[in-house]
Formats: sequence, structure tokens, C-alpha cells
Amino acid sequence: MSKTSQHNAGRLTYTLYDPDSGRILGNYAKYDAEKGEYVGCDPDEVIEVVAGASPELSLGNFEILEVLLEEGLELKDFKVDPKERKLVVRKPQKSVKK
Repeated sequence: MSKTSQHNAGRLTYTLYDPDSGRILGNYAKYDAEKGEYVGCDPDEVIEVVAGASPELSLGNFEILEVLLEEGLELKDFKVDPKERKLVVRKPQKSVKK
């Protein structure tokens, strides 16, 4: 995907995830105020910005997935299918009644 691609249908984000479990560890998005939209960037930029954000990320045991997240959707509702390298809806957690 081009670094200057326009993405009016949603927010372009880079999702960092555990390659074994698919658990999302973090995300990064770059907003261009002049254009009024989220824009692409180089994966090295993503790594440079987020590597020190948490101990898990500083170990380097993650992969990056470029995702166009539609308006109204939140990454907390998803995980990554590591084999297919795409977002999938997380199964709802069962609540425990007391």
C-alpha cells in the first residue's frame, strides 16, 4: 500500500500483535492534519515509535498488520488470525455471576 494512499472509508492503523496467539499488543495510526485523514507510513517508523511503549513490544516478539478500520469499530473487539493475517471478531467473554 502506498504511503500516500487516501483512506476515506476508515482509519488506517498498524496493529501490533503476538504472532502465536493473535492477541493485539498495540496499534499506531498517523494523522495528516493538512489532508484531514489517516495516512500510511513505513513499518520501520511504526517499530521506532512503539518499541519502547511496553516491555512486550521492546522484546520485538510481534508482527505488524496494516488495517483499514471502519468508522465505529474498535480494535478491542478483535484479535488477529495469525495464519490468515487478518482481523477476526473476538468471542465474547462469559461473565461469571456471583
